[in-house]
Amino acid sequence: MSDENAREQGKGDNDEKRTLRNGNERHVAPEGNDYAKGNKGGPGAPEGNTLALKHGVTADPTHLLDELEPDEQEFVEQLAGSFLEIAPFDHDSPLVERLQITCIKAVQERRGEREIVRDGPTVEKVVSVSEDGEEHTERDEHHLARFTSRLSKDIRLSLKDLGCLPDPDTQQAEATESLAQVLAGGDDQ
Repeated sequence: MSDENAREQGKGDNDEKRTLRNGNERHVAPEGNDYAKGNKGGPGAPEGNTLALKHGVTADPTHLLDELEPDEQEFVEQLAGSFLEIAPFDHDSPLVERLQITCIKAVQERRGEREIVRDGPTVEKVVSVSEDGEEHTERDEHHLARFTSRLSKDIRLSLKDLGCLPDPDTQQAEATESLAQVLAGGDDQ
C-alpha cells in the first residue's frame, strides 16, 4: 500500500495503534492529522432502519414488532392476551400499547438468553498484547447478560406498574384473607 493510499484510508506510516477494551486494535491518526477535516459524516440510517439488526436484544422494542418472526409475534399476542385478562384496564386503553411493548421485551430477553446459551455464559477476550506478540486474555461475562438481566427487571416492573403482577404484600394479604375464610368455615371463595 502506498503512503498516499494509506493516508486516504487513514493508515499512514505515522499512525498509532490503540488497543480497545474489547482487545481489538484500531489505527489512530497521529495528533495534528487533518485528513478528515471538513467531513461532517453522513446522514446516518433512516428512522426505523433495522438492516443491521442481529438479535434485537439491544434494539428499541417499539421498532421491533414488525421484525419479529411469526412465532414470536404469536407469542407476543398470546402473552399480551393472557395479561389483558387480569389487567385492571380494558382492551381499548392506551396502556395496552405499553403492555405489548413489555411483551416484546420478553421476546428480546428470550433471544438474548438463546444467544448466551449458544455462545456460552462467558467469553474470552484479549486484554493486552505483550511486546513479543503474546496475547493476554481474560474470561468475562457474555456481553448480552447485562441486557437480559435489565430486560427481566424492566418486564417485571412494567407488569407490576400495569397491575398485571401483584406485589408480594398484595399476595400475602390475599393469602391471609383466604386462610381466614377457610378457618372461619366460609369456604365459598
